[in-house]
This record gives sequence, C-alpha cells and structure tokens, in this order.
Amino acid sequence: MKKYYMLLVISAALFGTMNPVFISDQTPGIVAKTAHKDKAAVVLIYSIVSGTAVMPDYYFLDLITKGLIDQRVVGVWTGSERSLTLDMSGNFADRDSYGIDYKGTYTTEGSNLILQYDNGSVTRFLYEQTGNSLSISDPTNPGTAVLDYTYTSTAENDLISYANTLSVARVEGTEAKLISRPVETGAAGTGFIVSPDGYIITNAHVALVGENLEAMLVDRVASLIISDVYGDVSNRYEISDADKVELVTIIFNKVIEYFMANGYFENVNTDYKVIYGVPESVDDLQEKSWSATLKSHGEVISTVDGELTWGRDVAIFKVEQSYLPTVILGDSNKVQVGDPIFVIGFPGVASDAIFKVEELVEPTVSQGVVSARKTMLTGFEVIQTDTEILPGNSGGPAYNMQGEVIGIATFGTANEGIGVNYLLPINLAKEFLNELNIENKQGVVDETFNEGLEAFWNKECYTTVKKMEDVLTLHPEHPYANEYITTCQRAILAGEIAKPWDRTTILYGVIATLSLIALGAIIIAVRKPKA
Repeated sequence: MKKYYMLLVISAALFGTMNPVFISDQTPGIVAKTAHKDKAAVVLIYSIVSGTAVMPDYYFLDLITKGLIDQRVVGVWTGSERSLTLDMSGNFADRDSYGIDYKGTYTTEGSNLILQYDNGSVTRFLYEQTGNSLSISDPTNPGTAVLDYTYTSTAENDLISYANTLSVARVEGTEAKLISRPVETGAAGTGFIVSPDGYIITNAHVALVGENLEAMLVDRVASLIISDVYGDVSNRYEISDADKVELVTIIFNKVIEYFMANGYFENVNTDYKVIYGVPESVDDLQEKSWSATLKSHGEVISTVDGELTWGRDVAIFKVEQSYLPTVILGDSNKVQVGDPIFVIGFPGVASDAIFKVEELVEPTVSQGVVSARKTMLTGFEVIQTDTEILPGNSGGPAYNMQGEVIGIATFGTANEGIGVNYLLPINLAKEFLNELNIENKQGVVDETFNEGLEAFWNKECYTTVKKMEDVLTLHPEHPYANEYITTCQRAILAGEIAKPWDRTTILYGVIATLSLIALGAIIIAVRKPKA
C-alpha cells in the first residue's frame, strides 16, 4: 500500500496548479477593461509655438554714463571735521564731528554738487576735484573753502540702489546691431483617435485656437531673460538669496520693458505633435511623435448678446497613419444625471518636472458621476461632473459604463468650487466629424487586440501571444501589444500557464493514475487469502 500512496503524492505534485504570479485571477471591470482597450487610442497632443525674438543691441546706463554724476567725486572723503561718502547710486552720507549722519541723494551739474537731504531740503555747493583732494565751496562766496576733503577709499556701493538707477539704452552708430534668439513655447493636452486612418478629437484650446501667439512667446522670452540675469548675478556677486531675487527682478523689469518697446518676433509658427505610446526618455519623445494637421475647429470663447461664454471648443486633427486603434463614440443625449462616468487623459503633463517622463505620458483614469446638464448661452448643453479634470486632461475622452465616449473633458469654473468640471457632449464633436465625412469605426487592429485582451484576462496566454503578434504584424508601432506578450511569456516560464496540449496530457495522466490504483486494488483483492 505504501507504493500506491507514494504514486498519488507524486501525481499531485506533477499535475497540481501553481499559485498565480503575473496574471490576476480576477476579471477586470468595465473601467479597467476600457482603459486597457483604449489607452493606445488616447494620445498626448503638444501644440508648439516657435519664432525668433529680435531686438536692437543694448547697454546699461548708470548715473555716471547719464552725466548725472561726476565719476571723480565718487568715493569716501575725509575732512578735519566731517566725512562725506558719495556712491555710484547717487546716495550720500555726510557725518559731522558729533557722529551724526545726514543722508540723501546727490547729483553733479557742471561744477555744482547738489545734495538733496532726506528731510527734503536741498543744498547746492561748488566743488573742485584735483588728485586726491575735494574742495567744497559756498556758491554765494566763490573761492572761499567751506570744506576740504581727502580721498580715503572706494565707496561701498549698494547693489540694489545702484540697479535702481540703471536704464537700458540702445546701441547706436557703427556698433549698432540686432540680436536674435530662437524661442519656443506651447501647451499640451489629451486627444483620442476616432478612425484607423488617423483622425483625432480634442479641444480647440489644446490647439491654441484664439490664443495670442506673440504674447505666449513674450512670456517665454521673459523666462529666458530671468534665467540669464539670474545666472549672471549669481556669477558676479556673493549676496543673500533675498538680495539676489530683488536684484534680478529690478534688472529683468528694465530689460523686458526695453524688449516690449523695441523688440519683435519673426517667423512665428505653430506645429502640432501627437505622442503615441510611452517614451522612455525626453529624447524618445521626438521619435514617438507624429506631425499633425489641424483639419477643423470651433471657437474656445464665444460672445452672445455681449456676454462671453464657452464656445464649441472642439478641434479635429489628422495624422498620416494607418491601422490605428480607435475609441467607440456613444450618444451623449442618453447621458443622465447620476450616471457613473470615467475620464482617461494625461494630467501629469500639467505638472512640474517631478515625475519620470514615461510616467508623465502614461494615461491615467479618474472616476465620478454626472452632476447636471446645463445649457450654455450658445445653445448647446454641457455635462457637469465631479470627476477630477486637470489641465492636462483637456481634450480627453469621458466614458459611460458601456465603454463608449460620451464627452470631452474640457473646463472647470473656479468660482463654483472644487469638483465642478464640465464635458462637452460627444454629439457636438460628431457634428465636426460629419462635416469632414469622417466615420467613427474600429478596424482589424482593434478587433485582434481586443481578442488578445479577452484571452489574456482568461489566462489563455498562448492565444494572447498569437493575437498580439498579429497586432504587431498589422501595426508594428502599437505601443502596448508587446507588454502582454512579455507578461504571458513570463507567466508561461514561471509555470503559471500550461500549454494547451498539456491539458490532454494531464487528463491522460490522471486516468492512468486512477487505472493503476484500480489495478492495484484488484491485485490486492485477488491475492488476499481466503478465510
């Protein structure tokens, strides 16, 4: 009997199933299923504004170069009874024999030294500077020395005060030239592919419709100037962070004011890029991007009876591709208050660079319910929801619980509080598609990919691998098919998934084992001694 017992133990060890390692036993719900099916069709859109900033070359004028201060009088001067400090910022400090300081600002005008005290009084002196000597006389009695000073040291200059006296002047004459600098800025949002040949829906504001492009470039120029000035100040001066910020602000304001008065832009252009899939680095962004053409758009803001309101904020892009995955559009007229919905998009692109690039461009899901339907002044309805919609979500798809797109994540209103966001109804976007004769449909890539997903969720990995390989044959750039192939291959190697033909072998093994047990029982019964 021991032999037959050991045979049973070995059979259980050979044919027993292992614990799951890579693939969950739980079948995903509609939100997870849709996210898996549609994440390749939900794309990141960059609208890039570029141009060349041009302005005349410039230099800084201080009080000396402006002719308001005689450079020869700048310094610390010591007399028998008083000391006088005159700095490059036009500030003076006059200390008498009792140690009392009198402060204010000064200028020079010909041979006149004009002191304006902080108390508002103004005194005019005649001065004469020779070598290390400075003589100040009463202008009402020329030639009579009032005070004689000897140069002691350089006046410590207050950088902040000095910077405030500066002005920006244009270089004139033979040295005059134009300085130019390429600049680039833009915005990002979400879009979704609606036809296998590359038509994409998003918001018009993602496409920068109605934006003042030169104003956007000015903002970019301003940030570049701040960066330049900050770097220059940091290299030149060892000052506190607070003083550094103040000094940079003063100089920046003067330079940007000069640019606004004298500068201009050339070759202003807008390009559109669609990021398909998940890049591994910043450099990979360019390789995974497609150029897009803006085919149609509405207005972001409309005016109705003199009042501003949200417009038909829809844009249609086209990329020159084929066999693309697509979403399924539903009917927004059927959406009811209280319906659960979910949004897929790229909120990370609106964040600072605190995440890895591949995480910023990985689509995410947020869920909520329909809170209300409201009619805009323009006459069409919008769908109010508590679903979180961040700037990077703009233009992304909002789904019902059948996995159909019923809205476009579009805007929120700050004065209504947190959790009040709005979707444009998908039926509005369909009007734009109809004008272009674009049909929303899914192709063979979607069909094959979805079959592969269903097999994956049923842990039929050999079918999954075959289907996903077919997807890559049809569409080699598909960004996610390889993930399922890799996961299934690992599961197979780990013993989690058995080959289809192994199930027959297992069945035969079990039958053989049972047969052996039965045979053993018969033999034992036959050999059992008779009573």
